[in-house]
Amino acid sequence: TSATLTLNGQTVYGDAPTAEITLNGAAKIVERGLDVASLTLNDGATLTVETATLTAETLTLAADSVLTVDGGNVNVAELSVADGATVDFSGTDAILTATETAIVGAALFAGTGYFATPQGTDASAATFAEAVRVVDYSAGVADFTATATDSTTATLAWSATDATARVCVERENAAAPNGWEVVATTPTEGASPLEVALSGKERFRIFDGATFTVDSAWFPTSAFYVYVAQAEAFDSRGDSRWEIVAQTTEAGIMGYRNEGRLFKARVRDKLNDRYLTPSDVESITATLYKVTKLWNGPSEWTPVAGRENFVVDAVSVLETPTLVDGWTLDEIGPNVLIQTPPGMFPEGGEYRLQATFHLTDGRDPVVVTFEAKVK
Repeated sequence: TSATLTLNGQTVYGDAPTAEITLNGAAKIVERGLDVASLTLNDGATLTVETATLTAETLTLAADSVLTVDGGNVNVAELSVADGATVDFSGTDAILTATETAIVGAALFAGTGYFATPQGTDASAATFAEAVRVVDYSAGVADFTATATDSTTATLAWSATDATARVCVERENAAAPNGWEVVATTPTEGASPLEVALSGKERFRIFDGATFTVDSAWFPTSAFYVYVAQAEAFDSRGDSRWEIVAQTTEAGIMGYRNEGRLFKARVRDKLNDRYLTPSDVESITATLYKVTKLWNGPSEWTPVAGRENFVVDAVSVLETPTLVDGWTLDEIGPNVLIQTPPGMFPEGGEYRLQATFHLTDGRDPVVVTFEAKVK
């Protein structure tokens, strides 16, 4: 516990005793982590913290040294980053936190991650990549909630023990760096509650330099009680070519006729064991039917005026099935997404949307039917 350890080009695995460590070459901390009294990276030294935790009383990065935080968590009391040093973030939720003091020179903070320092730290000489989120340690966030106020707006609210400290508010986005995009980096004071755009069911989270807190917002916009679970389309040869699994939205929700709808389906060519792709489809048309239930016979379908054989523009045929929000039928997901605009349903009641996919190979089209009940 009182030894001084110098590592030159070595790799450190697992736990190590509390010590004073100086790096002159390259080192890596993996798995469980490392707890030291002080850690110094001399000129040209490199340290990678890979999915592990590094805890130290003091961390010093000299000029031309490189600290890589790869999905790990570096938590120190006192931090010193010299001119010319580099901190490179990568992986999922990579974090560098200084809890007491931080001296930051003309260093480079690259990649995607989180840098938390005591409030009032001057890091103006440093260069930060766009995907590096800089917050204050610690605002002490509590009671974070995400609430849908209508179909397009959510309200995010939280409290903080230090309302002047910066926090980072994010929404989940698979296409964004780290899987989350920044909504705001702001002090709590004057920012909570915060109104943000909402599309379907979304997850939001907040980071106060110490803890991530997550909540979801979802405004029920649709009521679809019947799903076409295993409908099939037949080609002109009379045998079954297409297997169709269709779902409109999450079950058990009563929605409104003036809201837009997102219809989802998976279409597979069973004869050739392949999914429908964009190159298979020449055009898509659809007809909306009003459904009348008869007590003494089958239901009647009546085309809705102005909704007959219209061209569907807002449609995505994916190259491969992809799991999306609202798909609950299986773990494969849809490869067809059809978005209908607000006002599609003229009044409350039961409807069927029949979408026809006209194929480039000239064979009989694929017909997918969705059933909907709205108010």
